[in-house]
Amino acid sequence: MTMNKSPVRTEAELAEQRYRFLLTASTMLSASLDSASAIEALGRLAVPALADLCLIDMVDSAGKLSRVAARAIEEEVAESMEKVSPVPDTHHPASRVVLLGEPVLIPSATDYELQVLAGSEENFAHLESRNLRWSLSVPIVARSCLGALTLIGREDSYAEFVIVPDVAEDLARRAALALDNAKLFESSRDMAITLQKSLMPAGLPVIPGLDIAARYRAGGEGAEVGGDFYDVFPTGSKDEGWAAVIGDVCGKGAEAAALSALARHTIRAANVNLRKPSRILAFLNHLVIQGAYQRFITVAYCRIRPTQDGIQLSLGRAGHPPPLLLRRDGRVVALGRPGTLIGVTPEPNLTDQVIQVHPGESLVLYTDGVTEARGLEGRFNQSRLEEELAKCTGLGAVDIADHLESAVLDFQTHLSHDDMAILVIRVEPDARPLAGVRSLSGGTGRKP
Repeated sequence: MTMNKSPVRTEAELAEQRYRFLLTASTMLSASLDSASAIEALGRLAVPALADLCLIDMVDSAGKLSRVAARAIEEEVAESMEKVSPVPDTHHPASRVVLLGEPVLIPSATDYELQVLAGSEENFAHLESRNLRWSLSVPIVARSCLGALTLIGREDSYAEFVIVPDVAEDLARRAALALDNAKLFESSRDMAITLQKSLMPAGLPVIPGLDIAARYRAGGEGAEVGGDFYDVFPTGSKDEGWAAVIGDVCGKGAEAAALSALARHTIRAANVNLRKPSRILAFLNHLVIQGAYQRFITVAYCRIRPTQDGIQLSLGRAGHPPPLLLRRDGRVVALGRPGTLIGVTPEPNLTDQVIQVHPGESLVLYTDGVTEARGLEGRFNQSRLEEELAKCTGLGAVDIADHLESAVLDFQTHLSHDDMAILVIRVEPDARPLAGVRSLSGGTGRKP
């Protein structure tokens, strides 16, 4: 569809054509959640509907105009023009537009004006050989001037250039709104990613005889921090044990992030004086109840003690999905008793379970973003997770984590709004007896 006016077209037809074009533009631009997509959509809308060539120049962090995109009927022209940004302190129409904040129309460019517009001898040859002589530059303005949209067309088409100026300005305004929203979204997403990283351990510890891997994927577009967390750390006791924990605060946002941080650091601190998982979870529940948070937390906490034949787990669950144990023969066992959610009642029902994990066996902890993922067959669910885990018999921790994450992503038919965390702890099949392994901190005596 072109915007060139035909003699047989009435004003009503032109108005309807403009309305339909701008409606399409609004739809395409509003669907763009990042700047690159919005800019790409702007170029596709402008060419060939409005002109033969479209240049998009944006103001960079240094306040200078930078060419971010070029689109043309001929790809060769677009590729060449995209390499050249407007030169500062020249009469380039895009620079004038950003300076004045008003459109600049050149009905028929002189050779000098064409050279300034082209920016290089190669581009000048492209424009001249194709008789691309008229140009219209309009500002891309939201809360400030973000840049300029420049349309360039054949000189012999200028007589039909009737509706384009108004449409181009309207298109630029819609693009400015989309770009401004995209910048806000990108800023929120970057902040959420940074905050989410601060809630996770900087890295997983190296524990002789154990193979550990973790995967985390933010739900939705990642623009809002979630409440999933995991951690692996030394308990600091004489038995030289370790602790592994995974949890999920309901909801997203700043309060969920704050409660996630509270839970992770409280559990670490509780290990100084407490030993049993149920008591550590009860201590966390006490603090959450006292804080009058309007959210609940699910947690699975494992205390890991080295033995002569692998590791011994002491497991406590507070409403969290059951950790899965992959036995050497491929059987998958769900562990622990459900327990009460953290933050619901002052007297939670919490119990401990002791499990022996032998060399070659793997423990998998996960959040409900895994089992709640939706596909054509409904939810991914625990049964499907167990089936996928059984396929991982004999694999290392990294391969298990990768397989489970891929299985969930392949199952999903649309973007999940829930975060997903997976923590895998495998006892090395050829590991020496783990008893006597040194932890990262000294003992503090027997704990209750």
